[in-house]
Amino acid sequence: LARDKYVFSCLVNSRKKLICHASNFSQQNEPLKLSRLLLSDSTKNNANNILEFYDDERSQKEKSSIEISERQDLYKMSDPQHEDPIKSIGVTGFRDYLQCPYRFYLTHVLRLKETQDGFTELPAGYFGNIIHAILAKFGESELAQETSHEKIFEFLEFELDSFFKFSFASSAFPALRIQNLSLRERLRMFSKIQADWCAAGNIIKFIEKDIELKIQDEFVVKGRVDRVDFNENTQTWSIIDYKTGDELKTPMNVHQKGDGWIDLQLPLYQFALAKDLEKIHQGEITLNFFSLPAELEKAKIIPASWGKSELEEALKLAKEISTKVKSKVFWPPSDPKLKQIKYDNFAQLFPENFQ
Repeated sequence: LARDKYVFSCLVNSRKKLICHASNFSQQNEPLKLSRLLLSDSTKNNANNILEFYDDERSQKEKSSIEISERQDLYKMSDPQHEDPIKSIGVTGFRDYLQCPYRFYLTHVLRLKETQDGFTELPAGYFGNIIHAILAKFGESELAQETSHEKIFEFLEFELDSFFKFSFASSAFPALRIQNLSLRERLRMFSKIQADWCAAGNIIKFIEKDIELKIQDEFVVKGRVDRVDFNENTQTWSIIDYKTGDELKTPMNVHQKGDGWIDLQLPLYQFALAKDLEKIHQGEITLNFFSLPAELEKAKIIPASWGKSELEEALKLAKEISTKVKSKVFWPPSDPKLKQIKYDNFAQLFPENFQ
């Protein structure tokens, strides 16, 4: 309460006029409690505040206005405006635009993001970032061509322990310790799959490789590929993206829903890298997920099965989206009821009666 009173005091004194809204009924017409900030004055003023807040005439007026408007006018947002030209986006931005143009605008144009003061457990995205960082160190190490899963895991386990000691020391919360064990088991499974993969002749050639793809009119797609391998025996390039979600992720279920594209990441990786890889060594290019789900027995390297025509369709869609982005088409937002977005950092901006 003391902190809130301090923040409120700063707000009051930062403007000549400050308007505060305090509803006495929820969207479901349930009575709400008066904020403690309005009960921190003298006893007489507190009593007046309570009477005014729960005044029947005022309450009925607010209720009737809600009923007449069906609460549709409570949440209105205007078509976003952006004056600066947009010349590039990240490769994952296409997925965000396909999910919701307005959320794409918030994330990739305004650069808004969720902030946290601290956490007692690793957020979902942070969990994956740790694995990516450790596997990147492995790919750059002398053990990158190792075929012994014990030696690979020994390296990965050391890197994981070093990270947790540096980041959390001995004060890690129980949830973090459990997540540490989960990370450890996924890295153990990675070690076994990686050892067999390398024994079959697949050698790591690039780690965290930055890419740029100009798709039209100086519009550039940027990204970073987790890993690229080459197999001398089969003359095959393997573009690999690590996936660490709870469920098994395949290139097909991540990129397509029915007959439509919902993500363009791997196809754009191929178009961005094809010429450079052919200069090094000609060969077939495959697109793969190195999937490490919670059910470890399902972990494996999964290749995509798209043909040339399907990849061309993905590129065509990327060009269409880039045209819209350049034209600053970020409206309307997707309907939250469609549940197209699994993890919505902007859910509070899109309540039930949003328009």
